[in-house]
Amino acid sequence: MWNETGLGAVIEGRIQTVTRVAEVLFDICKVEEAHGAGLVAVVAFMIWKNRNKWIWNGVKDQERVMASRVVHLIGDWNAVNLAHQQGATSLQESAETQWQRPELGRWKCNVDASFYEPAGHTG
Repeated sequence: MWNETGLGAVIEGRIQTVTRVAEVLFDICKVEEAHGAGLVAVVAFMIWKNRNKWIWNGVKDQERVMASRVVHLIGDWNAVNLAHQQGATSLQESAETQWQRPELGRWKCNVDASFYEPAGHTG
């Protein structure tokens, strides 16, 4: 997963000298620039989330799927921060979304729902 996201070099040297994960993560936050440290935090979160998914549901995601989620999560984070910096009232105003065709051999399913609680309707 670390190599899949381009972070292998950031992690490799540290795991040779440190025995605890927390020490590795704290060192990265202390030494690396904000973007790199944030990326490491998101990858660590995805690894933890995938571990729980495997333990509780018996399902593991592939590394490239997890890496794709990391890229999307970081992109969303950057868009929100950009909107905040520009003083936008909503993300819709500052970020343009465009549908992308999935890679060959993959399917994409988008599902939207709305709820109107007073009338008990879902649509």
